[in-house]
Formats: sequence, C-alpha cells, structure tokens
Amino acid sequence: MSGFFTTISTASTTTTITGATPLAPRRSQASGHVFAKQASGTVLAVQHLVAAVLLGRPSPGLVVLAALIAALAGVAWWQMRERISPPVPIEIGDRRPGPDLEPPAVIGLITNGYRVPRTAVVATVIDLIRRGWLRAAHSDQGELVILTRGPTPASDPLRPAEQMVLNHLVANSYEGATSSSILTEAQPRLSGAWLRRFERHIADDARRRGLTIRAWRPIDLVLPVGLTIVGLLIATLASGGTTAGGSITEGWGWRAIWFVTVGVLIVVAWQLLQVALGVAEAPTEEGQRRAGQWIGYRRRLNNLIPTHASVLASADQQLLLAHGVVLGLAPHVIDEIAIIDDDATIAWSDAGGLAHVVDVSRPRRPGYGLNPMLAVLVGLLVITIAQLIQRTLHSVGDERTVTGLFDAASGVISTVEDTLHGIGTAMWLPTLLGVWLVVAGIVDSFWVRTSRGPVIKARRARPGRWVPERLRRERMIMELAVDDGSHTSVHSLVANERTAVPEGVWAQVASTRLLGHIRTVRSTDDGSW
Repeated sequence: MSGFFTTISTASTTTTITGATPLAPRRSQASGHVFAKQASGTVLAVQHLVAAVLLGRPSPGLVVLAALIAALAGVAWWQMRERISPPVPIEIGDRRPGPDLEPPAVIGLITNGYRVPRTAVVATVIDLIRRGWLRAAHSDQGELVILTRGPTPASDPLRPAEQMVLNHLVANSYEGATSSSILTEAQPRLSGAWLRRFERHIADDARRRGLTIRAWRPIDLVLPVGLTIVGLLIATLASGGTTAGGSITEGWGWRAIWFVTVGVLIVVAWQLLQVALGVAEAPTEEGQRRAGQWIGYRRRLNNLIPTHASVLASADQQLLLAHGVVLGLAPHVIDEIAIIDDDATIAWSDAGGLAHVVDVSRPRRPGYGLNPMLAVLVGLLVITIAQLIQRTLHSVGDERTVTGLFDAASGVISTVEDTLHGIGTAMWLPTLLGVWLVVAGIVDSFWVRTSRGPVIKARRARPGRWVPERLRRERMIMELAVDDGSHTSVHSLVANERTAVPEGVWAQVASTRLLGHIRTVRSTDDGSW
C-alpha cells in the first residue's frame, strides 16, 4: 500500500485519493450537500434580517411613511367593518313563523347577528334525531347515547351541513353508538376548518332561500388590502438600514415605532383574512322580516320548553328544542349532547325588555381580573426586579468590564457590549408593565362601576399553561358578563368563589374599571332591587 495517501479537503465535499481513480460522490450525498448549503443560506438570510431589525437604524422617513399607511389601513378596515355590520332585527309578533320553516341552523344564522352560532351544530343533531337519521337513548348511568346505525329515511335527503354533522357522529361511534362523553373528547375536532366549512354550507342555504346575501364584495377589500401590502413593503425597506458599527441602543425610538407599525399592519392583515375566509352575511328584506318573527316567537318558545326537557321526547318537542337551542334557550340540552363547547363570545339577553344578541369579549389588558391592591404589589415587584436587571446588565456591558472578562478581539468585545446593552434596554418593557399594574391598581382602588342586569354568560376561566396544577385544581375563577341593555357588546368580569353567581340570574355587580375585578355581587330572580 506504499505510495498511496489520502488528501481530504475541508473546502470541498469531494474526497480525493491520490494514486487512484477519483470517486464521484453518490447522488444521495450530493443532494444532502445541496440541502445543507440551502439550509445554511436560509440561516444566513434570517441572521441578516434579524441584524437589520435589531442593529440596523431604520430610515426615519420610511418609518413615518409606513406608520401613516398603517393608520390609513386601520381606518379603511374600520370603515369596512362598520359598513358590513348587519342591522339589528326587531321583534315581530309572538307566533311561530310559517308555513315553510327554515332548518334550525339557518334560523340561528339570521337571528344571531347573521353569524352561524356554535349552537347550530347542536340544533342540527336534534333535528337529525327528530327526522329519524339518528336515535337517542339513555344508558344505565343516565348518559345520553346516540345510535348512528339503522334504517335511514329514503325520502328525506340531507343538506351538506347536516351530512357533515352526521359524518362526525359516525366517525366517533363504536359499534353504531356514541355518547356524550365520547363527543366531549372529540370537541377539539369541531374547530377551525371544520367549522368554517359548516358555516359556509349554512350561509349558502340561507342565500338559496333568499334570506341573506354576502355582506361584502371583492372590491371592498381592495383598499384595505392594498394599503396593508404597501405598508408592509415600506416597513421592510425601512428596516434595511446599515448595521455596520450599529449599536442596539442607538435609534431605539425609531425601532419602537417600526415595531408598532408592523404590529398594526399584521393585525389588520389578520382581520382581513378572517373576513375573506369566514362567513359575513347581510339580510335581505325577507331575511330581516323572518329574523324579527323568530325573535318575537322566542318569548313564547321560552314558556313551551320545560326546564327539565330532554332530547328523548316527541318529534314536536324535539323541533321546539332545536329552535330553542339556536335562540339562546335550553342550555341544559347543549350540555346533554356535548358535541361542541360553548361559544364564549356571544350570548342572548332580555335586558331592556327586548331579546337581542350581545357580543362578549374579555379584555387583553395585563393583569386583568387582579385585585387592585395585589396589582400594585405585583407591579412594584416587577419594576424593582426589571430595574435591578437593567442596571446590572448596563454595568457588566461597560467596555472596561467586558475587556476584563474577555481576552479576545475587539469585534467580540463590541458584540458582547451591544448585546448586554440591548437586553438592558429591553428591560423597559417589564418596567412599563409594572407601571401599568401600579397605576391601574391605584385607580381601581377608588373607581368602581355598578352594572345591573341579567348574567348572560358565566363560565369557568381557563388558566394558562404556566399555572401550576395545584392552583388549577384549588382556585375557582369565573368570568361573568352582565348586560344592562345599553350596549350591543359587553366585557366579561372576573369573579372568585365569593362573588360567583350562576348564569341566568339578575345581578347588581360592583367591579373595578380597568382590571375588571368584581368587588361585590347582589343577585335576584326578577331584577328587583
């Protein structure tokens, strides 16, 4: 073997053996090297982008232009949102509309603000049981069991939305039967794409019946979409400033404006995407009239449905239940079937003497639901810790300190300094959070508002994943929504074991303004104080 030696080049992917015929790399090796180069190029591109955003000094002129366009995009989106908002139906009589009854899901669409409520899925299940496509029974333990196997009606074709619900029940059945516990475990599957398809089928059915039309035209999206795209392009150009010799702490004001601008543009883009993919309907004259008739019939329907009504009833009673579910009645039937979880963003209310739908939202303010005094203490603690970390990082990031810690090239020292100062500057974010908690806690200690009306939504709050399991079990936190009849939307308030009340009762609630913490609750059955 004398005379042979091996030379390996680190700059090439080919291994050459001197004194022998060169070996060509295998195809799999070549493709792997190509993939590695592409991945390396992608990583470098991401690094350059991050450097341009964090170290690059944004162009002030382009940042101002992008911020102006972002403001215009937000205004255009808001105007479009107001334009496509449907009118509120007015009660007409108290008789059941006839003679041609719409499917329960379509009734839910035209009476729930021209949106398809989640209760439409439950109403569809009840309607399928009534029509013989499904059968229902109770187990020995009292649990509802739905039989999916058996003879089907030959002269009763299914609509697309009904077929989707039937397919879901069949897919989650065992030996031709499913139960409420099985359907509860399968609830996560009825979200996202499945719900969007279901809603589109219901909207198509309503349009075929002449009850609704699409609330927007493609041309309505041109202005907000165009402004959003242009704003993102200009923001991208603005972030491409030079990074040579740049410092993280330099130009932080313009970078903050740049981040806020990009955040606004992303929110507008997300809202436009929701409009394009979702269901946004507007009523026709006939649809508005039918919606008013069904809402007027709701008052009589409330007296026709017993509080103990079950799905196991006659066909006429099952039809009443299907109508009542989409009209905000018979919540116990929704729990009995348990095919889909409750929608926390919408609720029915009789405040003011007229039945109407109310949008329920939970504010995303930091510390929402905290006791004011606890918010002050937490805020002071956050400010203290953030300031200590900031001072420590700025002290360590001093040039003399870094030079003493790192016996390396000046480029490494400069990078370490910039990184430490940048992290130290970022500590202003938790500092501002602490300031907000302190201010909100002090304000809420003296500023309390009182709401009177029915509790239209009462649900147990879902703690975040960061909450320890022991606290999840022991702490009972409720979110309550009280409607006084003066607004079409309300904010949910946060209650504990002492201030929690059940849904449906009338209550007088004293809560804080900024943090939504309930101080006292007084409840009655009829709204008399």
